[in-house]
Amino acid sequence: MPPGLSDPDTMISALAASHDRLDALPAGSVGRWNTLAPGHQATGRREHDARHLALLRALDVHERRTLRVPYFVGPLTLFAERFHDADVRARLAPRRIALRPTDGGPAQLLEIGAEGVALGPGDAPDAVTGPAEALVRLVYGRLDPDQRLDDRLTGAGDADPSDLRALFRGY
Repeated sequence: MPPGLSDPDTMISALAASHDRLDALPAGSVGRWNTLAPGHQATGRREHDARHLALLRALDVHERRTLRVPYFVGPLTLFAERFHDADVRARLAPRRIALRPTDGGPAQLLEIGAEGVALGPGDAPDAVTGPAEALVRLVYGRLDPDQRLDDRLTGAGDADPSDLRALFRGY
């Protein structure tokens, strides 16, 4: 079966590709680091992210396929439901949009309602398509098509990737 949006290799690649954008995070965005100077915050984020990615990359194929870490269990669902812009959600609702990876894997159905956002298996005529890694970065709020050509997504029907970028602005 082709890798899907929550495949560990896809997740690791998406996190690694976002590594260079850590300096763009707003100062004070990480709770306990609020007392650090902005430069120390950026350095700390880079160091911790590098250690995290090194640990993930050190896993063998079997370990990657069987790894269960809380933030990997339904990561897109967690971020879709919790980290989205309520004003944009209200403007877009109600809407059902498929997130379809062009490099294989099943589509995920994004349901935008007045009270919340849900993500799960499914498909819809309105769709945003692109590489699985780009779709992961979209929901995490780390999509940057101006910097990465492979972050360019396309929309079909009433689905507009720029609407979803506004919905998922990041954390």
